[in-house]
Order: sequence, then C-alpha cells, then structure tokens
Amino acid sequence: MGQFHIDKDIPAEPDKIWSILTDFEQRDDENTVIEIIEPGDPEKHHQGMVRRVITGKDSVTEKILLVKPKESIEYQLLSGAPVHDYYGTIFLYPGRKDTTVRWVVTFRPNFPWPEWMIRKAAMNKIHKVLDHIAEKAVS
Repeated sequence: MGQFHIDKDIPAEPDKIWSILTDFEQRDDENTVIEIIEPGDPEKHHQGMVRRVITGKDSVTEKILLVKPKESIEYQLLSGAPVHDYYGTIFLYPGRKDTTVRWVVTFRPNFPWPEWMIRKAAMNKIHKVLDHIAEKAVS
C-alpha cells in the first residue's frame, strides 16, 4: 500500500483556510472546472458529495466522506487515477502565526507500477493545490 503526507504552513487564520478548503463547488483557478455529480447533504457539510475535478486533460472523481468542521475533511478518489482504495484526509492545525495543513493519502496501485511513481504524481498535484490555497489565503 502506498502512503504519504504533506505538511504546509500557511500564514493565515484557520477560518480563512477552512473556508477555502470547504468551497467544494468553486475554484478560482481558471484551469480547473468542478462538476457536481451528487450534491451531498448540506446539513452535514456536504458529506456524500460526489464531484468531478477537471484540470486540463486530467479528470478525477471524488466523494466527500466526512467533514469535521474546522478540523478535517476525508475523501475517496473514485476514478481518474491508476489506483484503487485511494483515501485522503486533510487536517488543519492552528499555530501562533500560521496554520499547518496536513494532507494524508493512502492508495493501492491498479497496475504493477512502482508506488513511488504514483506517489510522486499525486504529491505534485497536491502541492499545486496547497500552493493555490496558500496564495488565496494570504491575498
């Protein structure tokens, strides 16, 4: 099983970062399109939402499994990558001057590819998302 985590310290209040993370329907990035397939339960912070995230030629479908307000978001990747059993959790840890966002992922490759190849590709995409969140949070 492949796994990794990424920590990013963002010089912004947790509430600001949380509002960006939980804006499941919008992205300010002109290269990203979000399609809502199932809206999820608005009374439970959109748990159960299924959405397709399209960036250029790439597309993934994910499901929001659990939202613990201002603490964490758990999701599952349903399609769009050469993996199965892909689960991610995004945690927020407030600090004195910044907020640490920790993104934890586990997965199983669909093919006999080395896990490091899939890990590297996934980490690159997550780094881009975190950079975008940081940019938006401090602007």
